[in-house]
Amino acid sequence: MKIYAIAALLLLPIMSQGRDRGGKMNCQKFRKGRFEMVSEIGKTIIERNDSVQVEIIPSQNCTIELHIRWIEECTYELTFSRVIRDPDNNTKDLSRNMVLTNTITEVIGDTYTQVATSNLFPDKIIYKISKVK
Repeated sequence: MKIYAIAALLLLPIMSQGRDRGGKMNCQKFRKGRFEMVSEIGKTIIERNDSVQVEIIPSQNCTIELHIRWIEECTYELTFSRVIRDPDNNTKDLSRNMVLTNTITEVIGDTYTQVATSNLFPDKIIYKISKVK
């Protein structure tokens, strides 16, 4: 029994990172800044402000702009805005009607885990995204 109490005391600071005093997750610091995400297509660099998210995907040689709208403290929607750069036409199949709903489910330091869903497919995709600035 003693070992469980010690383990709980050691894990408490890790488990409470990213939460306010009431235990509610705080996602404010992820609303703006520069981020990195690694997926099956490689690293994506994300630059985000109040209303726009730009995604730079070096492995695909493309950059896209999305509108961002926060609908809850830790949930935001992304909708297509425009292709900034895509000389290889990698975004030709990107639906201009797609809405991605992203819910931050865990925060540890400057990294968060999000679950992404879309109006165009039933799958849920889980990503880890790290703030770099």
